Amino acid sequence: MPKCNNFAGYILMFIKIWPAAKTMRLEDVLKTQKIKDNYHKVCLNTIFSGIWVEKMITPVFKAHGVTSAQYNVLRILNGSANALTVAAVQQRMLFKASNVTRIIDKLLDKHYIDKKISSTDKRVIYITISEKGKALLAAMTPKVLEKEREMMSKNLTEQEAEMLSDLMDKMRT
Repeated sequence: MPKCNNFAGYILMFIKIWPAAKTMRLEDVLKTQKIKDNYHKVCLNTIFSGIWVEKMITPVFKAHGVTSAQYNVLRILNGSANALTVAAVQQRMLFKASNVTRIIDKLLDKHYIDKKISSTDKRVIYITISEKGKALLAAMTPKVLEKEREMMSKNLTEQEAEMLSDLMDKMRT
């Protein structure tokens, strides 16, 4: 097993090689008997679970030729009644990507979004979702939701999913 200097890197490395298992306890993944501090354990488990969800849902995005970050930007734009600045898009992103300009450029290249330069300030660029972008979202969103439900309903009831989501909200407040 290659060495890794940080827990997040260690967890990511394990996710890449870990076979699909019925149960994936963090202790099993880290090959330890017990993680002594529950606060540390929940932090590691949150990182591990986020990476796992991303890995499991990525094939849906790849099948449509976009990344999760590009899909996120399309959803943000689709949900906005008005054009948004690049900074406003970045503020609303799930992952605060430093490369939001690059993400937007790729979506522009694919004609999924449109941009307009402000008439009063040439430094400000307004972004909107194009009809082609809306069509992509309409095709993708049911598949994304289906994959999410498939992943989560395997081991969680609807009530457990709600409880977990509420606890994660509480953790961040």
